Amino acid sequence: MGNKHWTPEEDEYLREHWGKASLDTIAKNLGRTENALLCRKEKLHLGAFLDNHPKGAVTLGTICAALKVRYTYYIMTSWAENRGLPVFTKKVRNCKFRMVELDKWWKWAEKNQDFLDFSRFEPLSLGPEPEWVNVKRSRDRLKKAYINSTPWTKNEDERLAKYLRDNKYTADEISKLLCRSNGAVIRRISTLGLKERPLKAYNHNNYTDSEIAMIKAMVSSGCNYYEISVKTGRSEKALRGLIYKWHKTERLDKARELMKAKGRETA
Repeated sequence: MGNKHWTPEEDEYLREHWGKASLDTIAKNLGRTENALLCRKEKLHLGAFLDNHPKGAVTLGTICAALKVRYTYYIMTSWAENRGLPVFTKKVRNCKFRMVELDKWWKWAEKNQDFLDFSRFEPLSLGPEPEWVNVKRSRDRLKKAYINSTPWTKNEDERLAKYLRDNKYTADEISKLLCRSNGAVIRRISTLGLKERPLKAYNHNNYTDSEIAMIKAMVSSGCNYYEISVKTGRSEKALRGLIYKWHKTERLDKARELMKAKGRETA
């Protein structure tokens, strides 16, 4: 079955259905083995089977590679199960691949951009990209320039302990002194088992109308708590409390959705 010559009609069928129908289906319809299909596709220069999905889908691993993050079980749990990334499974011979259609990926990424890091995402890594991606990439790269994400050093640990003993710095102030995120400082205090705690930030000053407008605009544009904190001078904890007061959730992606829905209702 695998030795007969390929006809122009068979080649045209293979070109048309490569990546769109399963290998098993194509093989049965052509009366060929799957190995014969794989050999023929090389001669026809059809590329990888997964590269020819009709709706421009790529593997989840490809997206992770573009973002420079490890493709782990956490990704499936956090992105797909908890945040609704529309992943589907495609089988190629004995292997299964988790796939995402690119147009759906971009819509999902825009909605969830506050927790995604685009600082190492090179332009056009996944083909044409929406306009918001370049803005997000620039913001994340600027943040990386000021926030250290490398392993903590002995000198940093000693400085952290000293700032706590001085008993005059809030967590946000320590984070700026060490060029670490607020969350990283709190986690490091716990990891080191330090008994001292940062001072509580005084966040009882009323928000001005201009502050509220700025915060809403930054949330709508996809900014994260760190960026909003730097811009407004308010602590991340205070901002989380404010967002929860407004939307009954601290998650900025959900807050952004609710704001858009409210805007449509009042339009």
